[in-house]
Amino acid sequence: MATGLHALPAAAAPPPPVSKVGRDSAEAAKFAATSGSPVEIANLTTETSQTFANANGSFTAETSNGPVRVKRDGAWHTIDTTLEFRSDGTVGPKAAASEISLSGGGAGRIGTTGVPDGTWTLNSPWTLPRPTLNGSTATYAEVLQGVDLVLDATSEGFSYNLVVKTREAGSDPALKSIHFPVETEGLSLRTNRPEGPAYVAADGRLVLTAGDAVMWDSAKSSPQGKAVVPRKSAQLVEDGPAGAHASEMELRGDESGLTMIPNAELLKASSTVYPVVLDPETKPVGRTAWAAAWELYPTTSFFNTSHSLGVGYESYEQHKIVRSFFQYDTAQFRGKKITEAVMKTYETHSASCEKKSVTVSRTTTITTRTTWNNQPGVQMEAGSQSFAKGYSSACPDGYVEFDVTPAIADTAANGYGTATFRLRATDEKDGLAWKQFKSDSVLRISYVTPPDVPRQLGLTDPATGCDTAADPVNVGSFNIQFAVEPILQGRVNEPNARLQSDLEIFSSTGRLHWSRRLGPDLPGTVQKISIPNTDAAKIFLDGATYHYRARTVYPIPGGETLVSEYRGPCFFKVDRDAPPPPVVTAKYGTRDVPNCHNAPSTCEEVAPFGEGVSFTFEGKHRM
Repeated sequence: MATGLHALPAAAAPPPPVSKVGRDSAEAAKFAATSGSPVEIANLTTETSQTFANANGSFTAETSNGPVRVKRDGAWHTIDTTLEFRSDGTVGPKAAASEISLSGGGAGRIGTTGVPDGTWTLNSPWTLPRPTLNGSTATYAEVLQGVDLVLDATSEGFSYNLVVKTREAGSDPALKSIHFPVETEGLSLRTNRPEGPAYVAADGRLVLTAGDAVMWDSAKSSPQGKAVVPRKSAQLVEDGPAGAHASEMELRGDESGLTMIPNAELLKASSTVYPVVLDPETKPVGRTAWAAAWELYPTTSFFNTSHSLGVGYESYEQHKIVRSFFQYDTAQFRGKKITEAVMKTYETHSASCEKKSVTVSRTTTITTRTTWNNQPGVQMEAGSQSFAKGYSSACPDGYVEFDVTPAIADTAANGYGTATFRLRATDEKDGLAWKQFKSDSVLRISYVTPPDVPRQLGLTDPATGCDTAADPVNVGSFNIQFAVEPILQGRVNEPNARLQSDLEIFSSTGRLHWSRRLGPDLPGTVQKISIPNTDAAKIFLDGATYHYRARTVYPIPGGETLVSEYRGPCFFKVDRDAPPPPVVTAKYGTRDVPNCHNAPSTCEEVAPFGEGVSFTFEGKHRM
C-alpha cells in the first residue's frame, strides 16, 4: 500500500453547469431564478465542497471525501498532482492542497509537506539520483543496488516506497533495517500509541500517524507462480498490495526519525517472486477520509490508502475479504431538510461482467485505528445494488451511484458532523463479486432550509400581541385582522422560497372553529387576513373566548410540503358592545390643559406654541 501523506488525486465528477457565481446564498438564488440554471455559492466553496443554488429554490452540494480543489491568489483551482521540476531544482505537484516539495536529487531531504500548524520532512539515508517523473510519481533509481525509491504525490502530501527488484538486492544487509531521519516544525512525536508512532500539534491534536506497514511480492496465483508481465517500479507501487505473498512489517519511531524493518522471511523465501514492494505508512488525519479493512491483516490499518479500495472476496491472489469505507464532512447540512442524497463512486475493476450485489451501510466514523478487528459499527442500512464495471470492454470501468437519501436525512436531522459509508459484497464468499473502487468519491446532496415557527403572531385590529388565557384581549369590533410572519429556520433569506401559513381559530371547547391558509410570500413577509363585520358576526359569539395559533408552511420542490411547529395559542374575547370613549387629560407642567374641542375660540391658552404637553388616556372595555 503506497502510503505517506495521502489525499485525493482529483475530483470524482464534474459539477453541474453553472451560469454565474453568486457571492452568497441569497444572490446565487436570485441568479438561479433568473437564469434557470444552477449557480455556485462562492462563500460556501471549500477544498472539499461546492454548493449551488437551484432555480426551483433548493440547493445542491457536492462534497468529496478529500480535497479536490485549492485556492490560489483568490481563485479556486482543480487539484493536479502531476509532478514537475521547479526552478529551484526541487520537484512538486502542479496544484495541491498542501505545500509539497520533493527532492530533485542529491543528499539529505526526500520530501517536505506542509501540515496544519507545521511541516513534516522525511530525509534520505542515501544520496538520491535525479528522479524520473511520470504523472504523480517520481522514481529514484538504484538508491541501493537493485532497489528503487518511488514517491507518489497526493493532494495533501506524498507516499514513499522501496521497490526491491531482484533476489540479490533482497539479500543486501542494508535492508535489514532502514532508518529515515525526520525533521518537524510545530509537531512533536508521540510513541505511546498502540497503533504506532504519530505526530501531534502543540495542542495535542493528531496530525499524522505512522505505524502500519506492509510488503508484498509480484507472484500471481498462476500455475507457474510468477508475475505474468514485468512491470516498472512505479506501476508496482500503483497496483498496491496485490501479490500472492504479503506480510506486515514493523515501523518504529523515535525523535530521530522512522525505522522500517522488512520481514526477512518473505525476502528470502524461495516462493517469493521479485520485485518486492516495501510500503511504510504515514497518514494525515482529518474529517474526510477513506479506509479499507482486510481480513488477511486483521490488525493493520489501511486508513487513507492511496490505492484503490477493495470490496468482497478476492479469490485469485491473496484470498482475502475486504470492506471499504468513505467518510464525508456533513456539518453544513445540520438541520436541513434533505430531498435527495447520492453517493457517487468509481469502479475500476470487477472480477467478471456478471452483475454482483454491493451493500451500503452508514457506520460510525473511521479513524487511523480502523482495522478488520476494529471496524466501525453499523448505524443504518442504506440498501444494495448489483453492477459490474471494469472487467473488460464489455463492461468498462465507470461511475456507480448509490441512493443514500434516508441515511443523510437522518444524519442532518441528528446534526452529525460526518457521514461514513461502508461498501461490502452482499455475498462475501463469492469470488466473482470482487470489486475495486477509486478512493475519491462524491456525496451529492440536495436540500432546503426547513420552516420555523412564525416569528410574529397576533391581532392588528385591535393591535395586540399574543395574549394569554388568563388575560385575553377584548375584541370590540367585528372587523378582526390577524397577522402572521412565516420564516425559515435561522431566519435564512432564500429569495426563491415561497412560504405560507396556516391560521387556525378554536372555540373554548377546543373545537376547530375557523381556518385559512395564507400566502405564498417571500420569507419574512407579514401575512394579514381580515374577517369583516358581516362574517365575524356569524362566526363568533358575543361574550365567547377563542384561541388561535399559526404555523409556517413550505411547499418544497418535488411536491412535498414541510410544516413548522405551531406558535400560540393566543386568546381573545368577543365583546359586541363598543367601549366608552377614553378619558383624555393633558397637562403643561402642573397646569391642566382644557379640552377645547367644543369651543376652541373661547379656550384659554395654557401652553405656548412649540412647548411640550403630556397626555393621559384612560379607558376600559365593557365586560
